Amino acid sequence: MLEKFGSTKFLLKIGWKMDSFTKWLLRGAALVVIAAGGAGIFTMFRSMNKTSSSSQEAPQVQAPRLIANQCPDGYAYIGGGYCRDWYCTDKYSGHDPDLAGKGWSCEKGALGGLFGNPSMHFREDAPPVRAFVDDACPNEEPDIGNKNSCWNDTQWDD
Repeated sequence: MLEKFGSTKFLLKIGWKMDSFTKWLLRGAALVVIAAGGAGIFTMFRSMNKTSSSSQEAPQVQAPRLIANQCPDGYAYIGGGYCRDWYCTDKYSGHDPDLAGKGWSCEKGALGGLFGNPSMHFREDAPPVRAFVDDACPNEEPDIGNKNSCWNDTQWDD
């Protein structure tokens, strides 16, 4: 009985006729409803796919940034990832403050240091060289004047 009420034959039996414009209007409305339902289903699947893929991804952990913490032999850290050569002079003018108390030393001057000891200074005429990473030392920048970050916070006797 329900089939009879949903069919076009029933409408024709009761005397109701649709013109062609009404038929096309109903067909267009049916297409809009179908398209809207399809778009809704597509949107639903797309959003489900996004949430399921993001929940399955492991959080990305960045490796710690390695810091250049070691100077080549005979070089002292000057900052910015660079080291500079240093030297001893017998001018007895006092140590460069960045080198003093950092574990560097010069040999005693004339007459065993009777007239003073040689002074330590950075070699300004030599280009700086890049520091490198030493895994044996802390992953931190060396203090200015130090050879490496292992020497940081070390108390030296001068």
